Amino acid sequence: MLDWILIGDRPRLPWRSLWLVLPYPLTWIAVVLFRGQTDGWVPYGFLLPSRGAGTLLLTSVGLLAMLLVAAAAVWGLGRARTAVLSSTDSVPTPR
Repeated sequence: MLDWILIGDRPRLPWRSLWLVLPYPLTWIAVVLFRGQTDGWVPYGFLLPSRGAGTLLLTSVGLLAMLLVAAAAVWGLGRARTAVLSSTDSVPTPR
């Protein structure tokens, strides 16, 4: 994590690619909910099918929203770090 924060050798991530963090969690939630419906067991208590469809939907949307917030923080931190590095690179050094 420190390497990612302190070393700015990576290109900026475009905001339009933020959605790329969603396919895996969406698939995982679908698999967990499908398994919960078929055999009644889920690995997470907050996704129990017995809580009802509305609660499951609200919980899933909340989880995905928090994931997007975390991803946006990563995207923003990466952009801020590259902006700081590029601005310090353009400052002439005294001789």
